[in-house]
Amino acid sequence: MSRLVENSECERCGESVDGLRRLCDDCTRDVRNAREGPL
Repeated sequence: MSRLVENSECERCGESVDGLRRLCDDCTRDVRNAREGPL
């Protein structure tokens, strides 16, 4: 069974995000910078 939802919450900050995403844009950027360093 598919668990797609239209709106979800960011796993880090709780902000509303699209159903297919786990993190909002800001948190995605923070995580990427922490892993790879600033672009």
